[in-house]
Amino acid sequence: MTSPPGAGPHRVLIDTSAYYAFADREEGRHGVASAIRRRITSEDWFAFTTNLVLAETHALLLRRLGRTLALRFLDSVEHSDV
Repeated sequence: MTSPPGAGPHRVLIDTSAYYAFADREEGRHGVASAIRRRITSEDWFAFTTNLVLAETHALLLRRLGRTLALRFLDSVEHSDV
């Protein structure tokens, strides 16, 4: 398997639990998720996800945290590299 152009030596799949932990400040793993996100960004890891994860995350955020945050999530994904 070859790495995409510009991908560093590390690759990481962002799953629903990671997106949710980062989005919900009340989630017990929010601090850890934030620290991991900073590391991924600062070390230029190649982060990726799937359409299924995005749909699942949107549904979870919609149900638990409301429409506004769920829409903000979709907007942020549309304008990011992940």
